[in-house]
Amino acid sequence: MTQNLHAARIVDFPEPGNVREIRQAVLSWDEETGRILEIVPDSSPSPRTLVLPGFVDLHTHWPQWTVRGLARGRLLQWLQDVIFPEELTYIDLQKARRVARSFFFALARHGVTTAMVYSTIHRTRRKLPSKRQSSLASGSGWAK
Repeated sequence: MTQNLHAARIVDFPEPGNVREIRQAVLSWDEETGRILEIVPDSSPSPRTLVLPGFVDLHTHWPQWTVRGLARGRLLQWLQDVIFPEELTYIDLQKARRVARSFFFALARHGVTTAMVYSTIHRTRRKLPSKRQSSLASGSGWAK
């Protein structure tokens, strides 16, 4: 076991409905498993790091990753003009793998640890990078 220590301001939810903030603490975790071992209050100068629990995204579509932020107009028109043409490009397995990998790693980088992720109707969806490659806990669905 490799133990890491980090001074941080920590906000967590030790039980439902209870928010806890420790302004000055030392967080220790096991580098191999990622499990938190201990949180100890500390009196050292205020840390510049804020540690929060992982975020949960209950509905997201990896095939829309490259066109995020392009929503406009009415839903059906946007789907026809932007989303469906983009999803057609995922027939190309190399592109599908590249975008899916980028999507999953971006979720992890932004603190999302759990997600319900929807895919595309194309057969390439079966050959995409595994969520395990990004340490993300997720369910996946097939949009059809």
